[in-house]
Amino acid sequence: MLPFALLAGGLTMTSATDVVIFAIACMALNVLVGHTGLVSFGHGAWFGLGAYAAALAQRHWFPDPCCGRRCSRLRSCAVAGIVIGFFVLRRRGVYFSLLTLAFSALTYAIAFRWTAFTGGENGLGGVTRANWLGVDLENRWVYYTLVALVGLMVVHGLARFHASPIGSVLLAIRETSSGRNSSAMRPSATG
Repeated sequence: MLPFALLAGGLTMTSATDVVIFAIACMALNVLVGHTGLVSFGHGAWFGLGAYAAALAQRHWFPDPCCGRRCSRLRSCAVAGIVIGFFVLRRRGVYFSLLTLAFSALTYAIAFRWTAFTGGENGLGGVTRANWLGVDLENRWVYYTLVALVGLMVVHGLARFHASPIGSVLLAIRETSSGRNSSAMRPSATG
C-alpha cells in the first residue's frame, strides 16, 4: 500500500523505496538503542559506509556483476567495524556515545571533502542497478518489490532474533545498565 499512498500524495516510487530502506536502517538502530540501551550517534555512518562501498566498487572495480559490489560492501563494513569497534566497545555511557558521534563526524568529513574519490557534495553519478537472476532492477516497481520483500524478511528475522536467547541477553544488558544508573542516582537511606 505504501507506493500507492505516496504516489497519490505526489511522490515517486523512489520515495517509497527510500522509505523502506530507511525503515530497515531504523530497525537496526532499534536493536542497538531500544533493546540493548546503547545510545549511538554514528548509526548513519555505517549506512553510508555500505552505500559508498557499493557505489565506489561499481565505479572503480566491478562495473558488471553485483556480487563484487556486495562483497566489497561487506568487506568494507567488516574491516571498519573491527577497527572502530576495538576503540568504541571498550567505553561505556557517555564516552560510548561520544565516540560514535566522532566516528560519524569523521566519515562525514571524508565523504564530503574527498571529492576526487567520493564525489563530495555532488555525490556519485553513474551508479546503476544490475540485472539479478534475469530480473531488471532498473524498473522502479520491480526494485521496490525486491526492497519491500527484503524489508519483510528483516522484520521477520528481527522478530525471531528478539525472541531468541540472544535477544533476551540484549534486554538484560539494557536492564543492567539502566538499573546501575538508577541505583547510582537514588539517595542513600543514611544520607
